[in-house]
Amino acid sequence: MAKQTFTSEIRTHDAAWLQAEITKRYESLRTLRFDIGFGNLNSLSQFRVAKKELAQLWTVLGEKMAQSDEVTAR
Repeated sequence: MAKQTFTSEIRTHDAAWLQAEITKRYESLRTLRFDIGFGNLNSLSQFRVAKKELAQLWTVLGEKMAQSDEVTAR
């Protein structure tokens, strides 16, 4: 069985969950930024992955919002 990707996993959730997850991810990104500043983070890969996943969350949320606008406009 194929491994489910992060994007395909988050597409199954509704807009409210996505907004809550975006808020959580911003907090974790903020913590990672402080860790980088204080020298507590050895590798930037964790920071890059967090930024990438946050962008994917925003993209999926935008798609869902556009999709709901199309449905209500009809």
